[in-house]
Amino acid sequence: MKKESRWVFIINPVAGNGFAGKFASEIEEIIRLFNLTAEVIFTEKKGHAIQLTKHVINQGVDHIIAVGGDGTFNEVIQNLVNRSDITFGAIPAGTGNDFINILGFSDRFTANDWEIFFQRNTIQMDVGKCNNRYFINGMGLGFDAQVAFENYETENSQNVKGGGKNKYWWHIIKTLVTYKEKDMQLSINETTKRSKSFLNTIANGRRLAGGFYLTPDAIANDGFIDCLYD
Repeated sequence: MKKESRWVFIINPVAGNGFAGKFASEIEEIIRLFNLTAEVIFTEKKGHAIQLTKHVINQGVDHIIAVGGDGTFNEVIQNLVNRSDITFGAIPAGTGNDFINILGFSDRFTANDWEIFFQRNTIQMDVGKCNNRYFINGMGLGFDAQVAFENYETENSQNVKGGGKNKYWWHIIKTLVTYKEKDMQLSINETTKRSKSFLNTIANGRRLAGGFYLTPDAIANDGFIDCLYD
């Protein structure tokens, strides 16, 4: 007898400038419509989705769905790499929604997107690993990493009204004025190159903004980073 699937939807309520929190009622309606055995849980702080994912894995959940933006997806997958017994799903409710673009879904789910989503056509995908952290969309070093870092770490900026894209554009403009090229070393297939670099990107798809970023403070003590892409 086939085991019944257990679902958990992990929602970051502040994603999309608060859109994800309001979207929770639609998630609950979708659960009823598709007759799922499911639970909805909310993150409460940065990094909380990592803890929640580990907890529900230990509870025997086999479908873990992240609802939010690229940062939320990044947290949820940290404990799911090489777990072929668990299906990961992503529902866009953030601002940029870069990862969902790779999959071909809409930035905001339509009825057709939900129908396709619950067909459960799953595949394996590549992941990257840098400084012991996985990423599924992309990793930025340099200018774009500095922008992302300031956007997500700077709270209640008095220079920007509201959040979301307005805040992000403010940090892009400010960083363009102040950012200087960094010394970087890149090794590929036993070939090493040193140069000044404005930005570098490693990505699965066509779009990359937020999600995973490295600033100088995150680089290892020897001045380099340890990255692997499978």
